[in-house]
Order: sequence, then C-alpha cells, then structure tokens
Amino acid sequence: MKLIQCIFAAGLLLMVPSMLVAQQDDTSEKSDVVVVKKTIRFEMMGRQDPFINLDVQKIERQKNAEAQLEPVPSFEERQQQFPGIRGMLIKELALKGIVAKADGNVAYFEGVDKKAHFIRPGDDLFNAKVKQIKKDGVVFEEFKRYLDKRVEKSVVLVDLHE
Repeated sequence: MKLIQCIFAAGLLLMVPSMLVAQQDDTSEKSDVVVVKKTIRFEMMGRQDPFINLDVQKIERQKNAEAQLEPVPSFEERQQQFPGIRGMLIKELALKGIVAKADGNVAYFEGVDKKAHFIRPGDDLFNAKVKQIKKDGVVFEEFKRYLDKRVEKSVVLVDLHE
C-alpha cells in the first residue's frame, strides 16, 4: 500500500511543474495569438445546398418567372380585341354550375362583366383552353407567355364548390 502511495505522490510532483509551465506558456501566448477564421465552401456537384431554404428558393424562382411574363392587356383592351369570354382570364371567371347534356357537359360561368357565359370543351379563353368538363369541375390548359416568346402550358382545375 505504501508503494502505491509513493508512486501516486511522485506522479503528482511530476505533474505540478508541467502544469505551471503550461500556465506560464498560455499567458505569454495570449498576446501573440492570431485567430484565423477558415471559410468552408460547399461544393454542389449536383447536390442540393443544405443551407438554402427551399421555400424561399421556390418563391424567388416564382418572382423571377413572373417578372419575365409577357404583360397582360387590361380587361377593356382584351374585350375590344376578343369580345365575350374569349377575352377573359381564368381568374376572372367564377364557376356557377355544370349542365349535363346528351352531347356533353356545359359549364356555366359568371365573368367579371357580371354576365353568364356557357363554355364547352375546346372553347378558348385569353390565357387558356377548356380541355374537359367534369361533373364537379372544369379542366383548363393554361398558357403563360414569356417575353422571350416561349409558352409554358399547365393544367388548371376549377372546382364547382370553391
């Protein structure tokens, strides 16, 4: 047991001077220490950047796409060029009902002009074409025209109970 105590005491004696030297070195080095911040750069290589918020990125893409869209003429200008429903946008119509007929369904819309308009598959709007009339809604093929003359097509469903 005395042997263990002697070894322990010798170890402590050896540690104390090295700890004192380490403390002295720390105080002298503090004035000479230069902090260098290293910038970490993410290499994409086909992967998604984990530090970019996807929702914010999606909104920015939508803003950029809308900024490049061809300007839509006013309602009055469109009505002079294309009278009736042909000069209206999808968002300017409200689906009020669907009439089932033997030769196909007919959709009843109310426009911003407060008039009733009946639409069949194949009819054109200013920014869309009627693709299909279902019992619970109307399917449009919407066209977005860009300044660089390209046209983007998308499918829009207008529900009867919106």
